Amino acid sequence: MAEKGNDKLNTEEHKVIAYKIPKYMEVMKLNYSRDDKNYRAYLSGLEEAQIIDRVDPDLSTLKRLKPSKIKDQVVRIYVKKDIKQLDEKIKSIHLVTK
Repeated sequence: MAEKGNDKLNTEEHKVIAYKIPKYMEVMKLNYSRDDKNYRAYLSGLEEAQIIDRVDPDLSTLKRLKPSKIKDQVVRIYVKKDIKQLDEKIKSIHLVTK
């Protein structure tokens, strides 16, 4: 998914992936019968993804989002642009979890 970043939003240090929440849930293959379960699983995935540097709007804001606003909310995910830095972060996470 990181290969599909939005070039206009990229920064010097980060690749930015920006989609509406339903698109992220589709990519994550969340298909619970209840939308609230899909949304909670999406938020949980954002919290657990340790390679994400920043989420905009932040997680506390997303948790307070009214159900009627979820389908139209665009979320920007910031990951390291430099492959070496990203690789080091992934390796350090892997070492910690062993």
